Amino acid sequence: MVKNSLNVKRVECILPNVCAVDVLTEETTRIVGVYASESRSWNWEQISPFITNNCVLFGDFNIDLEMDASKAETLLEWADLHSLAPFAPEAPTSRRSNRIIDFAFSNRASIDIQTYSGNTTSDHLPVLAVLLTKIKDKCKGKSVHWKVFNLVTEFTFPYWEVRWLLNDVDDTHNDYVQFLGLLIARCSILFPLSQYRVAIPADLRAFLSYIRALSFR
Repeated sequence: MVKNSLNVKRVECILPNVCAVDVLTEETTRIVGVYASESRSWNWEQISPFITNNCVLFGDFNIDLEMDASKAETLLEWADLHSLAPFAPEAPTSRRSNRIIDFAFSNRASIDIQTYSGNTTSDHLPVLAVLLTKIKDKCKGKSVHWKVFNLVTEFTFPYWEVRWLLNDVDDTHNDYVQFLGLLIARCSILFPLSQYRVAIPADLRAFLSYIRALSFR
């Protein structure tokens, strides 16, 4: 999921469990996500074509850089060839062991990365990272299609009514608030303010035209 104000381009990739996108800011940043299972059908050299001069590689590597010396050595040698430095969180990412197997590689100056401490249904704890980049300040407006929003909320009302009756009130409230937030985001469109024209009622436009005409007399 990408914020509406960011321009992102998907990079074609046929490797299983590998995804790459370019974040199109003043300096294009490539983000590559991988799931490197033990039974994967590709090797690290096949990832090489996707590495750019401004790149971040996130993933579940199934390797702890400190505990798995032999496996880590192969990965680190490949990373060194592309000037990729490892960035790992301090806390373990595996919920079944005290291992850090989810981390990042990058040839950028620095990455702030940490283990997510909230609830998750996965056997891995996700990692959160902050990447610094330059973005041109584009003034954009937002319009929400409230009619669509109303239709969807009316359509889903019976479902939420049952949820309120059968489930924990606090959990249902949190889920409902999250649902409304996502729905508003889905019903919203962004547009450049440079292309914005104020919608003025017809009678007011006629009155303004009359005043303008009087100014020329």
